[in-house]
Amino acid sequence: MLKTVSSFILVSLLLLINPDRTLAQADSLFSIWAEFAEDESEFLEIIQDLIEQPVNINTANRNELLRIPFLNEALADSIISLRNRQGEYKSKRQLSPVLGSDLYQLTKDFYTIRTRRVSKGYFTHRNYYRIDKTDEMKRGIYKGNTLYDYNKFLYQLPYSMRMGIVTQKDMGEQSFVDYYGGFLEYNQPRWKVLLGSFYCHFGEGLTFSNAFGQQKSSMAVQPFRNMKSGAFANLSSTENTALFGLAAEIQPIRNTQLYLFYSNAYRDAQWNRDNEIIGLDYTGYHRTISEINRKHNIRENAMGLAIERNFGQALQVGGLLSRISFEPGLNYSLETVSEALLRRQLHKFSGNTLTQYSLYSRFNWKAMDWSAEYSDSREGSAAFIQSLYFRGDAIALGVKYWYISKDFLSAYGRIFSNSNPFPQAEEGFYLGMRLKPQRSFTVNLYRYFRKDLWRTYFNTMPLTRSETLLELEYSLTGITLSGRLRKKENEILPTVSTENSAHRISSTQYLTRLQVDYRLSPSFRFRTRWDWTYLDVPKERGTYLYEDISYTLNKNIWLNSRIVLFRTDSYNSRLYEYESDLPGSFANYAVFGEGYIWYVLSRWSFWQRYSIWFKYRYQLSQKSAQSLDWANLYKLDRLLRVQLSIQL
Repeated sequence: MLKTVSSFILVSLLLLINPDRTLAQADSLFSIWAEFAEDESEFLEIIQDLIEQPVNINTANRNELLRIPFLNEALADSIISLRNRQGEYKSKRQLSPVLGSDLYQLTKDFYTIRTRRVSKGYFTHRNYYRIDKTDEMKRGIYKGNTLYDYNKFLYQLPYSMRMGIVTQKDMGEQSFVDYYGGFLEYNQPRWKVLLGSFYCHFGEGLTFSNAFGQQKSSMAVQPFRNMKSGAFANLSSTENTALFGLAAEIQPIRNTQLYLFYSNAYRDAQWNRDNEIIGLDYTGYHRTISEINRKHNIRENAMGLAIERNFGQALQVGGLLSRISFEPGLNYSLETVSEALLRRQLHKFSGNTLTQYSLYSRFNWKAMDWSAEYSDSREGSAAFIQSLYFRGDAIALGVKYWYISKDFLSAYGRIFSNSNPFPQAEEGFYLGMRLKPQRSFTVNLYRYFRKDLWRTYFNTMPLTRSETLLELEYSLTGITLSGRLRKKENEILPTVSTENSAHRISSTQYLTRLQVDYRLSPSFRFRTRWDWTYLDVPKERGTYLYEDISYTLNKNIWLNSRIVLFRTDSYNSRLYEYESDLPGSFANYAVFGEGYIWYVLSRWSFWQRYSIWFKYRYQLSQKSAQSLDWANLYKLDRLLRVQLSIQL
């Protein structure tokens, strides 16, 4: 252990030489978006695409601007309208009055005004290698090797066309193209055609939702800005989530938009012990014999038609009709599953076809936005969601309410802070507020409440959960101070034997965070963070502390290093650590027990178009406090990650 700590200190000292003239770029943008990616890991892949190919606000049409997260049709039209009135943008900062200062700061790296030739695309190759094999690998349960392999190619073709290809292999899988996807897109101001892999979003996302949904985070008012419509190219490596086929958007007459899509894709099956298909499997893993056998056993056909009408920039109304069919059908019944399992999921989808319709609208008036969606299906019951948002630079606040009936059916719909397929039996609200009394001081506050509606034989009483967050941030020259208090309340049923009673246990968890970001020089960025948690049922505590150093040697070489010390009573009091990682990749680890972590991440850019990223991660944690045997006392986890990026 002492040898490892000494190695980390040596690496850190190596970073503290040769001061540089430039600012550290690193992954500052990814750290801002990290919380949105907690439940949607493909979110950072979308962010990486926009960093590599930012949208030119002097030439982009409406559809191109809508690639940017949280930019809806009204904001896209405002950007184009301002450009038509005043001519080309001279600076990206001219967008700040249009978007609002907070949204502009969040998305400013996704825009460009450059008219000279920029990169037409990029190619990325990424590998992970786990030095310490898991038990499944040692015992031969995983049939493939320990290498993770990822390749992405994205290119801007002539005549407003784009294309992309992605392949991916998880650790333990055999084929290096276990998953593959791609798209070809032709984009014009009044119409768009998309062939290949895509996802759809309409209204508030009850029927079809985008890749990042509506995630709560410390940026409290962002969930009120997700409403946009259309089909969007998908190059995510997350399997079983995208549609694959043909999508088109047409503006037949002014202020009217028509959307059409058709998808034909294979999905992984969920089997019972008799090899009968009882549902869909969304993990995307094909490592063991059983996982390999369930791959692509279901053919899914999806088609839909949506029509929207804009009444000026103030009011938008739309409707959607869609149909999804499965071959063979899903048979989730008493004949295929146990009575106990059936009672726990009485309303799980079963059958061959799901037909849905949705009605949605949005109204903008001065600083107020109101949006709503109602969705229903022939096979199930209804759901609705609505939100009201007041925006401003000094204060912004909004409230969102949703009700999902117990047998609502939606394969691609998502509800607030719930990315699970087929969301059901839930009612809740979200209240978010951002205060900015002065330029250097920001307050974010949200309150989230969710109640599970009766949906099973066992849960006769509805269970509730809630969450409250207060975050303060104060910025000075070269230093930012922030503090956070988060309170999570859950109701749980105590044991299986008492599940059918009205007796419930309330569990409360407090999470606090103190963080300091500061620059020692133009070349150095430091971050110190301390997190502490307390859980009253069971009574447990946990804490971790880290120091993070980023250093820019010159415009071609960047280094990042971190050491983490942690201790929690058990997995129940775990804490989550988002780490700097390879661009477009996601690293959010649950840390528990007692131990430490250190890693080194570096980037070397050469010949202007080539970049190599390298990460080495070392984690040593206590596994069993009772054992005196070193092999059983500690768990060692070492990981190598390498990525090559080429600008085209």
